[in-house]
Amino acid sequence: SGLADEDFMKRLNKVIFQAFFPILMFNNLYSIPEGMTLNLRLVAVAIISVLLLQAVLLAVVPRLVKENERRGVIIQAIFRSNFVLFGLPLTIAVFGDSAASIAAMMVTVVVSIYNTTSVFILEMFNGEGKSDIKKTLKAVAANPLLQGAIVGLIFFFLGIKLPGSLVTPIAAFSNMTSPLAIYVLGGTLQFKAIRKNLKYLVPTLTCKLFILPAIIIAIAYTFGLRGLELFLLIAVY
Repeated sequence: SGLADEDFMKRLNKVIFQAFFPILMFNNLYSIPEGMTLNLRLVAVAIISVLLLQAVLLAVVPRLVKENERRGVIIQAIFRSNFVLFGLPLTIAVFGDSAASIAAMMVTVVVSIYNTTSVFILEMFNGEGKSDIKKTLKAVAANPLLQGAIVGLIFFFLGIKLPGSLVTPIAAFSNMTSPLAIYVLGGTLQFKAIRKNLKYLVPTLTCKLFILPAIIIAIAYTFGLRGLELFLLIAVY
């Protein structure tokens, strides 16, 4: 219908990432009920499994993929998920609003790992064969999602309360973030790029969407994770 073109979608995507997602992260952590904590087993399984998976991929992918510039992208495509985009709305849809804060805390943990390790991994295969630690750490610190999460945690732990005139619009923008992000995701898909990347997409997505979830369900179940916690871990993968 001509209401939105590719340039509009790119600019809207930038606004969502730099403005709306930080508000979403802040609001969900600011709104954590007192006394709520994360299951340490859930956190441990999530952190250790992601780091172990990254180590395996760093050892295997370079042996299978010849083009250096594709290696980091494929590694990231296998271990990284849209947990921020889908995790929160899916969790709320299945378990209700009461689960939003736990999901937000889990998002903070996972996003911290994703954004820190992804920058390093992509720098390893940047074509120059070297990485700038200072530049990498600066990129991690500048991530809007982490910034929103950190501010939200500071307000939560220090007990800082905002006036209702601020809480209401913050909550409104927070509620708008996931639907708008999913809309932009659909509008920016490039189906014409599938054919030329098919030999990479098939094994990468098979691993991502079938093999890894099956493995993590077995591991999580063995560690006694059930219900909401098991659901969150599946969403991570």
